[in-house]
Amino acid sequence: MQPGCRQEARAGHAGFARKDGCAPAPPPRQLTARSGAVIGALHSVAARLFGRRRPAVAPVAQPVVVIVPRVDSSLDRGLADIRRTDPRFDPSRFAGYAGMVFRDTYTGWMTGDVESLRDRVTPELFAELQARCDRMRNAGHVYRADDIDVIAAITGAWQDGGRDYVTASVAGSMLEYTVDATDRVVDGARATARAVDESWTFTRLAGLNFWTLSLIAPSARGPRNESP
Repeated sequence: MQPGCRQEARAGHAGFARKDGCAPAPPPRQLTARSGAVIGALHSVAARLFGRRRPAVAPVAQPVVVIVPRVDSSLDRGLADIRRTDPRFDPSRFAGYAGMVFRDTYTGWMTGDVESLRDRVTPELFAELQARCDRMRNAGHVYRADDIDVIAAITGAWQDGGRDYVTASVAGSMLEYTVDATDRVVDGARATARAVDESWTFTRLAGLNFWTLSLIAPSARGPRNESP
């Protein structure tokens, strides 16, 4: 160190370069330690703020299962009641039987032979059919039915007073008309089919007993007054 530089060096600790040619004084150790602490703190904050973060994982939605309780219809309950005394009761076979009775009833009405229906209908309905047939005969009218094309389906079933009841909806089409003694059409049409939409109800004593027709309920498109 050049003469005279020692004191100036002591006095010039705050600077880092000298104009008089003396070597620059090193920074104070205290300042270096503080700077290191500050830098370390900044690194720590930066690591927390800008460090590598794990991407957030969206929760996986779980499927929602909704259990809807089965609600039995009145038809289901009625069929179950009937099967308690007739376990082999088959609605499909019964629908076929209802369709057969429909055709036989209109045929008997057309031929005037309602006596053939006595065992297939209740006494009350038989008396009503016989009275209608008598009225038509007295008027000199003849009922005609042809091209009967219908399908029956069970729409109701229940028990009441120790009896079984089943209602069949009968739908389709048929030719239906009435003529007088001169073969003139007085009701219906010879060549125009009408829509069939009727409800036929059958009954029996509960259990393995024979079904009989008890009620014919025509809709607005059902048989006219001269029909069964």
